[in-house]
Amino acid sequence: MQGPPDDTGESILRYGSSVVYLQGGRVTGWSDGIPRLRIRHRPRVAFDLLDTFVVGSSRAEVARIQGPPTSVVFGADLYGSSVVYFEHDRVARWIEGYQSLRTGLIPPRSLLDREGTPAAPGRDENLGLRWK
Repeated sequence: MQGPPDDTGESILRYGSSVVYLQGGRVTGWSDGIPRLRIRHRPRVAFDLLDTFVVGSSRAEVARIQGPPTSVVFGADLYGSSVVYFEHDRVARWIEGYQSLRTGLIPPRSLLDREGTPAAPGRDENLGLRWK
């Protein structure tokens, strides 16, 4: 589908500046460069009203909302310098870089007070920003 690679190794295929990572003959990740890789997208999820993802969203939901990642490595999808980390194919956390992620800002249950509303942020002298 991609054509012959420019360079090969035991667990890597290189196409220009694009890289495909392999393990046991199967694709485990990639880094899209130039030329662009011909990536077959994950199946689309039929949630038309869902336009953001949160902790616990599936990898397929993130792909539908965010689009195809620029790189997939070690249990994480990269969107430019932004990273979405997965555990058991569900969003565990993310780091927002220069490319905005379409995240819902729902705090984890541990950050909610008894009434279910977000607790106020406070300062900790040693740790910086923390939740009260």
